[in-house]
Amino acid sequence: MNILECLHTESKCYRAAQKAEPVGIVVHSTGVNQKRLSHYVQPSSSDPSREALLAKIGGNRHGNSWNRDVDKSTHYMIGELADGSVGVVKLLPEDLCAWGVGSGKKGSYNYNPTAHIQFEVCEDGLTDPVYFRECYEAAVALCADICKRYGWGAEVIVSHREAHAAGYASNHADIDHWLKKFGTDMKGFRNDVAELLSPPVLPKVGDLVSFTGKVHYTNAGQLIGKACRPGKAEVLRIYRLTATATTKPSRHPYLLRAVAGGGSDVYGWVDADTIGEILTPAEEREAVGKESSGTESSGTESSEKKEASGEPEEDDENGGNGGETEAGEGGAEGKTPEEPLAVGDTVSYAGGLQYRNANAKKGTEGSPGKAELLRIYRLGKSRHPYLVKALPGETEGKFPVYGWVDEEAVR
Repeated sequence: MNILECLHTESKCYRAAQKAEPVGIVVHSTGVNQKRLSHYVQPSSSDPSREALLAKIGGNRHGNSWNRDVDKSTHYMIGELADGSVGVVKLLPEDLCAWGVGSGKKGSYNYNPTAHIQFEVCEDGLTDPVYFRECYEAAVALCADICKRYGWGAEVIVSHREAHAAGYASNHADIDHWLKKFGTDMKGFRNDVAELLSPPVLPKVGDLVSFTGKVHYTNAGQLIGKACRPGKAEVLRIYRLTATATTKPSRHPYLLRAVAGGGSDVYGWVDADTIGEILTPAEEREAVGKESSGTESSGTESSEKKEASGEPEEDDENGGNGGETEAGEGGAEGKTPEEPLAVGDTVSYAGGLQYRNANAKKGTEGSPGKAELLRIYRLGKSRHPYLVKALPGETEGKFPVYGWVDEEAVR
């Protein structure tokens, strides 16, 4: 993550140079309505990057920063930089003791053997949700970064309030009082850190999954569905899994199709919480994109491998029980400009070369025109990630496209 280093070498804490072997993290907030980092953080007079740091952090004409002879310091501080953005600044090396929590009846998280890495978050009036969210996300990211480097789990993170309750800090309420104002707490904070440490693996197009539901729908927004059996299925499409600034998530974001012998008869849009284990990731099922094979699998267990053109099964992924009948729900016509292309879309092919597989080096000519997007393979990694097939009568030339093409050739 992006951390600005402004070591407080003129602070009393830094000069004490008490060595620390940290075993956890303490999260503080300042308790003062002052969100500007410059109030607390200033570069040392001997810092070779002093002018650049002042430009980023801002100056302090009162001379009351923590980089002086005061009995307090943390390793990091989060707050508002000179340009109004929220930033993270490093004040102390992590192998030096911070003077942040004071002490309790059992000892102190400042010093070994219970020394903790500590950081402050600059409070404002505790009423601005935007500033809170920016600071919160920076704090979560900082904790995740520290935990990754030390091999810790999120359970080693405590607030100053929790440190006091454990007997290793003075009696403060931070940062819990601020979290509570915006509907969260330290448990939620630790959960968010844990998610960054071990992000959930979400199903993607082409994955073979365990479908645990009993209902499927004809489109991604339908209210009434039809009964079906659980079992093994392939993910064909994903539509509006999460909300954006302008759109809500769809009710049933995954389009599934049962595979032969898997026990299910699902062929429709299903709820996210009915997707169980990922049985076989898409990349393990793909037989395309390898120069040695020159063939492409259809993407379903029951399908025969096709020839080098990469032709999948001829099922219409937008028809039958899996079709999208409501305008704007799960279909290409209802896409926002930000939504990526998906299998089954009608696209405009710009013409150029088409290839036998997704990583072939030699291609043949393909004429421009409208085409159906049949497959997407390792977008951003393979040379030619889109498998397209010209629509009848829509080719502007002699060579209807039916092969793998470059990303920029499709729109």
